[in-house]
This record gives sequence, structure tokens and C-alpha cells, in this order.
Amino acid sequence: MRLNIKDIEKIIDHDWLSWSRKSQLIELYFNKIRSNQVRDVQDRIIEILNDRCSLLRTNRLFLYRCYDTDAITLETEEYENDNRALISYDTFQSDYFICEDCDEVSNLDNREWISTSERQVCYSCFESSYRYCDDCDTSCHANEDCNCDHYDEEEESDDNLKAYNYRVK
Repeated sequence: MRLNIKDIEKIIDHDWLSWSRKSQLIELYFNKIRSNQVRDVQDRIIEILNDRCSLLRTNRLFLYRCYDTDAITLETEEYENDNRALISYDTFQSDYFICEDCDEVSNLDNREWISTSERQVCYSCFESSYRYCDDCDTSCHANEDCNCDHYDEEEESDDNLKAYNYRVK
């Protein structure tokens, strides 16, 4: 397959290809065919395409290098990691999430699950607004009850078992 910049421009701009097919061809062109070229050459090709392609100029599509994988990607939105660097959608889905409290992007390693409200929050939001209950093994908001039954273990043991030194009369 022999593609040049004009072919890639046509692929990006014309409606006769679906977005997924466009994405596959961009992946093939940059990450397979031109993978052996210097990074500066690839970045210059992206600059040229961003100037020439109307779908890229009008921000209906985005062509950029993924920071995490160092691969060129064509996306319908721009995705950022927790350091505000551009990443691909696939990388975002597999490695990051959006905190439901602060709406910031965080790495999955910093995710805490709030079981009472079924929310995922970042570690800093968890530390400031939530607590973990060891008794019932759940997380909840700091102002809420965790809904576990706090009981006195001695009272319950008296209900169904006698003390170890009890003698039958």
C-alpha cells in the first residue's frame, strides 16, 4: 500500500469512509508504514495535515501523538491524561477514569470505589470526603452511616453460647 500526504488528506476529509476505517488507515500510515521515520518528520506531516484538512481545522477530528504510547492517533475528541498530555481513546479507557467528585482525570491506580453510592473517586477526594468502615467492609460519605449493624460482640455471644467456664448443674 503506497500512501502519500495527499492520500491521507483525502482519507481524513472525505465522507466516503467511516470514522473507524479512517482511524485504521491513519494507524497503518503513521504507526506501521512511517514508523521508521524520525519523530520530527512525523510531527511535520501532522502539522501539514492539520493545515490542509478541513475536518482537522474545524475540530471535528483530531490528529495527534499519544503521549503514553507515542503512537499517532485520529480521534473524534481530545483525551488527556492526569498530566494534561494528549492520549488516545484506547489508552484513556484502559488506564484512566474521571473522578465523579472533582471531574478530574486520574490514573486507575488512584481510584477508590464508594460502595454505598456506587461512585468512583480519586484518592484525594476519598481522603477529604469519604471513610472506610472496617466492620462492614464498605466505603461511604463521611457524613453518612455505613449501614452496618454495630453490635456488641459480648451481648451476641451471651445470646447463643454460654461462657467457656459454665458448668451444667
